[in-house]
Amino acid sequence: MIDLSAIKPRLRVLVAPDWTARLGFGKIGIGYDQATTENELSNPACITVTEREGALFCQRLIIRFKSANYKLRLAMLELILDDLAAAGKRARRLVIDATSEQGAAQQAADQSGAEFLSNSTWPARTSKTARAK
Repeated sequence: MIDLSAIKPRLRVLVAPDWTARLGFGKIGIGYDQATTENELSNPACITVTEREGALFCQRLIIRFKSANYKLRLAMLELILDDLAAAGKRARRLVIDATSEQGAAQQAADQSGAEFLSNSTWPARTSKTARAK
């Protein structure tokens, strides 16, 4: 595991410390699409926390950013997981898009303590679904 303790405090200014107050009692899932470049035309990385409320799926936190720094991307994900744990909440699933960054997706799952449940067959066996431990 990579020690990210020095990076996470610097990211706190980007993520409100009380964002978990928006959460209710529904099931929580996290989607993580990690972009590894900072080019002007490249897509940003995105972390979305979604909560199910009855038939609705409500996004409680959406973070978009560009960084080629692997540790920074991991620290952002870990910060969100830490916030959930501090609020007594737990994501049922962490879904990591591994379309072009399969090695980085595996490392992110390992760092977050997620256990892979399956490889999706759509699209092209690239998305990985993991259960948070």
